[in-house]
Order: sequence, then C-alpha cells, then structure tokens
Amino acid sequence: MRGLSLNAENFDTQFTPADIDANSPFTNLTDYVRPDGFGFNNRFLLANKPVEGITREYVRNFVHVIRARPSDPSTTYYCTYGVPTLLTDPLPTSTITYSSFTVIGNAFTIIQGQPTSYDLSESVVTLSANPATLQILTQITFVGRQVLGPGILSDTRTQLGSASGTSTLEDNVQSFVGPLEGNFVRVGDSAFGGWFFGPQGREAGYGFGIQGQTETGAPLTFTGAVTARR
Repeated sequence: MRGLSLNAENFDTQFTPADIDANSPFTNLTDYVRPDGFGFNNRFLLANKPVEGITREYVRNFVHVIRARPSDPSTTYYCTYGVPTLLTDPLPTSTITYSSFTVIGNAFTIIQGQPTSYDLSESVVTLSANPATLQILTQITFVGRQVLGPGILSDTRTQLGSASGTSTLEDNVQSFVGPLEGNFVRVGDSAFGGWFFGPQGREAGYGFGIQGQTETGAPLTFTGAVTARR
C-alpha cells in the first residue's frame, strides 16, 4: 500500500499472507498485521468474506491503518473495491433504490477531555439513483457503539446525528462525488464518493468523510465506507 499520510508523509507498506493474524479480534475481515518496529501495528483489513446474512457479489470494503513515522498519529483509510459497473452497461432507466447496506467506519470526538471513538457499523443508510436526472441521493443516520478496545464495543447505542448528500453523474466518468450536510457544525471538507458495481449497478459503494464539531465545540469527525445492494 502506497500513499500520503495526513501529514503528507509518504508510506509504502507491503503485506503478505505471512502477515495474516489468525487470532484477530475483527470478524468478517482478513487481518494483515505488520509491526513498524516502534510499537505500532500497521494493518490491512480486507473484507473478502461477506457479512453473514448479507449478499455481496461485486463489492467489498477494506481498511488500512498506517503510521508513516513514529512521531505521526495513525491514519485510517476506508475504501470500497470490486467489479465496477462499466459505462457501456448503463443503469436501468427507472429510479434505483438500494435496500441492503453495510457500514464500516468510526466517529471520533472528545468527551470530558478524553478522546473517544465510536464504531458506526449499525448506522442506517438510504441510497437511490435516478438515471433520468442523473442524481444520486444518500442519507446516513449515525448510530455509534463506543470502542472499548480492539474488537470490543459498548452495548450502548448512541445517536450521533445524520448527514445527507447529493451527487450528479457525469458522462464518461466512472465515479461520483458530492458534499455531505448534516445536523452538525461543519469545520472542514465533508463529502462522499464512490461508484456502482456489477451489471447495471446491481451493487454500489462509497466512502465518506465529515469534519465537524459538536455544539459545545468538541471535534466530531466521521470516516468510513458503505456498500449497498438492490
């Protein structure tokens, strides 16, 4: 995996089958772990195993957790990958409404001076595409469970707000992107972006990121990815 960290530092981490953690606390994911030699584990979490009870033929998620330098904070990337819908295989002419969703991601804030993270996998999503107007509409109602440790979540569900976004399909562009607005104070870029997967957009996926703050001024950020099937 190659890229730039949030601090614009280059990273290049390679994972092999020997790096798979057979005792990983994360379910439905193949967990590749590579220590950086300074007490931090770089991870590549590949959702090549469908979530139980949810059909996904063409799209999956992966998560990459990296610390480019020992002095840097870690950065988490959430992405979708799979078999993309070709531009030569257009969407149906009627409005498409997706009904099955998975969400991976986290919300981060400060509570009583302590950094606090919430898992977002139980959030509720709507997604539709209108080929006539070329518009894509989505809404995410964020439901969080506080992260107590690796693979350990609180039993309490916390309502963290919602966000909605609209994107417009463009000719000859195999992706969509649009802003996200919600019931939070936005302090930076907030957007979603992705594409359709499988024949005629049978499935879809997108990543999202929100930089906001609570009414009390505490930071509130959301980052993650969604997969969908109709």
